[in-house]
Amino acid sequence: MPSLSVNNKVFRITEVRGGLSLLQKLIPFGIYPGAKIKVLSIGRKGVLIEVNNSIVFLDNKIFSKIYYRG
Repeated sequence: MPSLSVNNKVFRITEVRGGLSLLQKLIPFGIYPGAKIKVLSIGRKGVLIEVNNSIVFLDNKIFSKIYYRG
């Protein structure tokens, strides 16, 4: 889980762990290796991100399987 200091920073996704089925569910939202995401808010239940000019909420369990580099 990222620290609170990452709000409004842009990151590039390097890997999505969790199998092909998780990746197939995330691709329609623009979440895949190589995509740029912006972390807007971090809450107790999950993370609000911006990807391709869309805002997407991911719960902590799913977000923990997304690896990124900033």
